[in-house]
Order: sequence, then C-alpha cells, then structure tokens
Amino acid sequence: MRSTFLGFEVSKRTIQMAQKNLDITNNNLANMNISGYTRQRVDMNSLYVPVSGKYSSPIAQLSLCGQGANAFGVSQLRDSYIDKRYREFTAYVAQADVRHSILSETEKVLTNVSNKGLVSNLDDFRAALAKYAEDSAYNKELASVVRNEAYSICQTLNAYANDLENLRQENVVELKNSISEVNNLIDKIVDLNKAIVGEYNITAADKIYKGETVIGSYGPNELIDERNRLIDELSCYANIKAYDNDDGSVRIVMGYGDDLSQQGVEIVNGKSYEHLVFKNYKSSAVQQTFDDYDAAMIVFTNGVDANAMIKTGDLRARLDMINGNGSYASSHQNTEYGIRYYQSAIDEFAREFADLMNDLNSMNEAYGGDSRAMFASKADYDEHGNRLLAYDENGNVILDDDGNPKLANREIINARNIAISQEWLNDANMIGQVYKPSETDPDDPTKGEWTLSLDGNNVNVIYLGLDKEITVGRTGEFKGSIYDYVLFLNNRLAENINYCQEQYDLNSQNVNSIMDARDSISGVSDTEEGTNMLNYQKWFNASSRMLTTIDEMLDRLITNTGIVGR
Repeated sequence: MRSTFLGFEVSKRTIQMAQKNLDITNNNLANMNISGYTRQRVDMNSLYVPVSGKYSSPIAQLSLCGQGANAFGVSQLRDSYIDKRYREFTAYVAQADVRHSILSETEKVLTNVSNKGLVSNLDDFRAALAKYAEDSAYNKELASVVRNEAYSICQTLNAYANDLENLRQENVVELKNSISEVNNLIDKIVDLNKAIVGEYNITAADKIYKGETVIGSYGPNELIDERNRLIDELSCYANIKAYDNDDGSVRIVMGYGDDLSQQGVEIVNGKSYEHLVFKNYKSSAVQQTFDDYDAAMIVFTNGVDANAMIKTGDLRARLDMINGNGSYASSHQNTEYGIRYYQSAIDEFAREFADLMNDLNSMNEAYGGDSRAMFASKADYDEHGNRLLAYDENGNVILDDDGNPKLANREIINARNIAISQEWLNDANMIGQVYKPSETDPDDPTKGEWTLSLDGNNVNVIYLGLDKEITVGRTGEFKGSIYDYVLFLNNRLAENINYCQEQYDLNSQNVNSIMDARDSISGVSDTEEGTNMLNYQKWFNASSRMLTTIDEMLDRLITNTGIVGR
C-alpha cells in the first residue's frame, strides 16, 4: 500500500510545474518582440523510483508507482545548423548592399556619363569645332567658343577627380567605423563569455568538477540570447564561424586563407580575443599609411593580414570598393571595379584625350609639339602662366638638339590636373593655324611661321580625330573612339550596379527563407503560446482539484474510519 501522503507530493509538484509552465509562457509572450530572444520551454520527465534488492516484492513496487512528473530545467529552442547558415548568408547580403550603395554613389558622382557630363561636353566640343572649321580665318568668336567647350571638358574631369577622391576618403572613414564596430562587438562577446562561464560554474558545477562539457546544461538563457544576437550582428561584417567551448564560452573564427585548409583567425576564444587595426607593417616594422600603399590595409592585432582573410561581408565590400582598381591594380590593390578603378579610368580618359588633341594640333614635331599643346597639366606652369623649364642637377636649363629650352614634364596629365594650355589661352586661334616654312631657310623650323588656315584644315583634322581609335588600359581592355570609351565606362558601372542588386535580392531571399525556418523553431508565436497558456491553466486547475480530492479522502480516512456505531 502506498504511503499516506504520496498523492499530496505528486499533486504539489504537478501544480508547481503548471505554474512554472505558465511563467515561461508569460515570459515568451513578454519577449515576443525583443530582438534576439529565443523561445523557452520547461523540460519535464516522468518520475520512476526503482525498487531493487533481494527483499523487494511486487507489493513494494506497486506502492511506489505513480510518482508523477518533475521539471528539471528551462531550455532554449535553437538549431545550430540554421544559425550557421543564417550568419553565412547575412554576410553576403551585407556585402552586396554596401557594394551597391557605393557604386550608386560613384554613378551619381559621374552624373550618368552616357547622357550628361563628358558625352554632353564632347558633343558641344565637336559642334564648336565644326562651326569654327567653316570660317576659321574670320571668326575669332568661334575660336573662343571651341576653347570654352574644351575648358568645360577640363572642368568636368577636374570635378570627377575631386568628387571621386572625396567619395573614396569618405568610405575610408566608413571602413574605420566598421572596424571600430567589429572591435566593440568582439569586446561585448568576450564580456558575455566571462559572465556565462561564471553562471555555469554554479549551475553545472558537478560537470565542471568531473571535467565534462557543460554544453546541454541549463544556463543563463538571456545572456546566451544576447551573445547570439551579437554574433549575428558580427556576421554582417565578415565571414565568421562560431563554436561552443566545453566551459560554455564560444570560439569565433573570422575569414579563411586562399588555401581552404587555413581556418582564419580566432577573434574570440573564451576570454582571449583579437582586434582589427587599420594599418599595416612591413618586415622592417615601419608603419605604412593609406597614402603609402594607395590602398586600405587591415590587420589583426596578431599581425595576420585581414585583407587576405576576410572574404565576405561589410568589410570585404568596403575594401573592394576602396582598393579595387581593375586592370590598373598594383601592390595591395585588387582587380575589383571599385572607386579607385573609376578614378584610374577617368585619369586615363583625360590623358588619352589630351595626348590625342595635342598630337593632332602639333603639325610640325620639329618645331616642338609641346609648345603647341591644346591641353597641359596645371602643374606645368608657374604663377604667371609661364611653362616651367627642365633644369639639370646644376640648376642650368636643359636644351634640346636644336638649342631650344626643354619644357619640364612635372606631372603627367590626369583628370585632376588637366587644363587648357597657356599657349591656347593666349591665342584662341592657335588650333586654326598651320606652319609655313621660311622661304629663305625652309629646313630651319625656328624660322617658319604659324598662320591662320583659310580652309580650316587643321581644325578639320582635330574634328575628325575625335573618332580615331585609341587603346586604353594596361591590358588593352578597350579599343575604340573617345566617345566609345566614355560609354564603355558607363556600361561597366551600370552592369556592376545591376549585378550587386541581383546578388542582394538573391541572398536576401535566402536569408528570409532561413529566417522563416529559424522563427519556426526559435520565434515566439502568440497563437501557440496562447494555446499553451490555456492548456497549462487546465492542467493547474485539474491538479488543484486532484489535491482537493486527495484531501477529502484523507479527511475521510482519519476522521471517520474505525468509528463504530455511526
């Protein structure tokens, strides 16, 4: 026969479990809209008290049956595989989003070069040349119009160069901010590691004493939720993998090498950590700057090159957009089509355009084509507008084979410094002039003279030269006219933007799909929790009624049993 108060103990525990289930249901509903919260549940099992030994009997076993149930912890509902996939794809989404944003800003800087900006300037320049060629001998105003249109091209290129560099520098600042945020997240995760390990030292002391893992033990769920939320946020910045340590802390590895056997760098492992730093060191340990490399460099505090390790995420996108220099890439740059590539491409356009125009206008190379240049670098002139001369190491002016002073080539023409040459500024009709040798000494180029062409031949040469084929890029990536090159750049930029948008949409769909799967396991449903609340309430009421029934039975047994005559 069972013990007298066995039923009371079973009902008491049942009521307590019903109350705790109601508490956890209430907690789930309260945190339903809290970012990073994981649904919790009370873990229960049916109690069985084994009866063994040589003196045990069926009656003894029967008396101990019906021990009820017991709650042994509150657990979280999570799937580590889904967490891994979610963090993998959020890095791709962040990378595509940042790349698309920066390339869109680049497109704004270039003011849609296919319809405005350079193409519009070139059209106006061509039209002005055509009008001037018709009446080059008599209309100085048309000559000034041609020069003004050329000046507009220079201004447009100057603006492109300045705005692109400003955009690049802004993204360097944004990269530094991202690095600071990554380091801040690392510090917070390490602090949570310490707190969680401290909690497990109490709740799982027996396992720690035996040298066993605490994984699967009941611990500080809210702290674990916060740590998981931070890890999710960290995954937006770079490709990471998170692993559980036996003491309840986590180990996080960022990036991997070109050889997949290289596992990356441990940025967090329990209490230890590595930070990211925006700088780089050569073997001589001399710190290099952004300007030294013409590239943004990130390293871990242990000296490992983060540029090579980080493959996806916000940081990868910003590195590519800052350092990406396409076919012009060198040193620590890369071959992505980032801001630096479009800077190089615009510089190449300015250089090719100036060289083409200067060559077409220099009808007599022996005379010194540079002195007849239409375009030059701003750095080629002093404050008075005079061309700077070339000097030797002793400070003497260097002369050419004909005894004429050589001009200094201080700076190669690029988009930032291209300008109208001082000679053209002094005489708008310069491009309409042709060289006539001296009648007395036709072989001496210094004795001839430049006169305005009555038929506009020289201007026509320049006009037709706009359609001349040029080769642009280190690997000859483009062949065509100046016009076609501008359209080529615009098309490449548009294609890159569209590709990033497609990647963003594709990976966003994957993330949303994974998030739905994650929410189905870890998310809180008000409908489901409401149903649970009703069930636990019924359970509580039934257990309370059972306790009342047992009390009535016991009262009957004590007060009425064995009284004779009643």
